[in-house]
Amino acid sequence: MQEDEEGPAEWGLAVELAGMSEVWRRLLELHVSGRDGRCTGCRSPVRAAPHWPCTLYRAAAHARRIAADGPRRPAG
Repeated sequence: MQEDEEGPAEWGLAVELAGMSEVWRRLLELHVSGRDGRCTGCRSPVRAAPHWPCTLYRAAAHARRIAADGPRRPAG
């Protein structure tokens, strides 16, 4: 899996985040790979963090791409 791999274009979370640049930028800063290959932003004292890239990183990366592409226009 690549670092910027995203979900489908219709991924609701990413679509919502796209308009909140401060939020998706912060998620990208916090949710990075640690030495053990797990997400440092998802660390928890009660469970192991998921392997990176985590869902929040992937959503933020997809939101960044949506924001860069600009608003979608209806076909036709």
